Amino acid sequence: MRRRTFLLAGMACFLASPALAQDVGIQATGSQLSQAEAATLLSMHNEARAKVGVKPLEWSSKIAERAQEWAETLVATRSFHHGESGYGENLAGAANVEQAVNMWLSEASDYNGRAIGRGAKGLHYTQAVWRKTRFVGCGKAEGPDYFVWVCNYDPAGNMSGEKPY
Repeated sequence: MRRRTFLLAGMACFLASPALAQDVGIQATGSQLSQAEAATLLSMHNEARAKVGVKPLEWSSKIAERAQEWAETLVATRSFHHGESGYGENLAGAANVEQAVNMWLSEASDYNGRAIGRGAKGLHYTQAVWRKTRFVGCGKAEGPDYFVWVCNYDPAGNMSGEKPY
C-alpha cells in the first residue's frame, strides 16, 4: 500500500492549558504508539529542544490517551483539523514516527526569531521546542493510505506575543 504524506498548516494557539499531566513515563504509552515509537518521538523532540537550550520534554500517557482519541476521530471522520483539547497540538499524515516528527522540525528554517503573531510561520516547529512546554503525549491511527499522527503538548505553546525560546 502506498502511503501519502501531508502536514496540517495553521496556528494552534490556546489561551489556557489544562493542569500538568501527572502520569509521566513511557512504561505504557497510553496510545497506539509502541514504546520504541514513543521513545523515538521523545528523543527527536528533545534533541531539537537541546539545540535551542530548552529543557527536555517528558512523556505523558494521560496526554497520549487524548491524542489517540483525536487521531482515531480524524481517521473515522476522514478529516484533518486541530481539536479543541486545550493542549498544544501538532498533526501529520505520515508513514512512520520519524517522518512525522521530521515534518514538524523541518519548519525550523521558517521561524524568524520573532514573537509569535499573525502570519507566523514554522508553528509546528515552535510548538515542539516551546520553552514552557513540559509534557508531550502522542497517538496514531491508520487511515486508508497513511497514519494520522497527533501530538499534544502541555502547557500549550505558540502563544501570541511570546517567543518559543
